Amino acid sequence: MDTNEEVEFGGTNCSLTIDCLFYATATGDGYWGMEEGTVVTFTKLELRVSVYSDDSGVSEFGELCAYHDKDANEHGLCYTDKGITAGVREFVQRHPVLSKLVKDLGGSEQGMQGAKMFSCDVTLAKKLTIDELVAGGMGNVEEW
Repeated sequence: MDTNEEVEFGGTNCSLTIDCLFYATATGDGYWGMEEGTVVTFTKLELRVSVYSDDSGVSEFGELCAYHDKDANEHGLCYTDKGITAGVREFVQRHPVLSKLVKDLGGSEQGMQGAKMFSCDVTLAKKLTIDELVAGGMGNVEEW
């Protein structure tokens, strides 16, 4: 392959935003300092999935951004705290739409975390095309 040759790369993104209200309690075992017993209030979840324009046309992974009330600069990150992760996982498993789309989740890398946002890597319930994701409740479809 010529190193000056352009390679086309793109895909389609879709997302689903859910306003919610639930709580999770930190166990204090995370790497970045949220103290045991800290109660975190979650108010919005956003599931983001990208399907790349390669031969497969499906995706089996995504990101879930869980927005909350505890500023990481004051309380530490939710990242890797087992109590916080379990609380978000339980809400997702009980939600009528998310439970059909998401198989499992866990904290993303530290650099993906926000001051008031817990970023989770998501394994989808199965490999899905954009059409299947939209039929499952996802929207905001845009090609890139």
